[in-house]
Amino acid sequence: MGKKGRLGEISDWEERAKAAGYNVEALAERCKVPVRTLRWFIHRKFGKSPHQWMTEMRQREALAILKGEARVKDASSQLHFRQMSHFSKQFSSFYGMSPRAMRAFLKPGSDANCRF
Repeated sequence: MGKKGRLGEISDWEERAKAAGYNVEALAERCKVPVRTLRWFIHRKFGKSPHQWMTEMRQREALAILKGEARVKDASSQLHFRQMSHFSKQFSSFYGMSPRAMRAFLKPGSDANCRF
């Protein structure tokens, strides 16, 4: 079976991407395929670039983490960001508000709910 056929059999893409630290090269290595093959496959399967696909997954996970008791710094670390500022910038770009503002917005009974 070819490399592309093997990739087609994988169903746990989100778990694999998370385990690879949301890194295309690490994911390709885990899947035992060249990066170029993985990029082609992800674009074909998900209709977006690997970077876009992983960013969306990462930000959905960030939102889930921030709904809990985790601090922004902890969320950044769990999502394999090297710098909290990069996490905050990407989160703000994706959701239109900072991670701290989102935490306040999501907190039950918070006055922040009235501001947004």
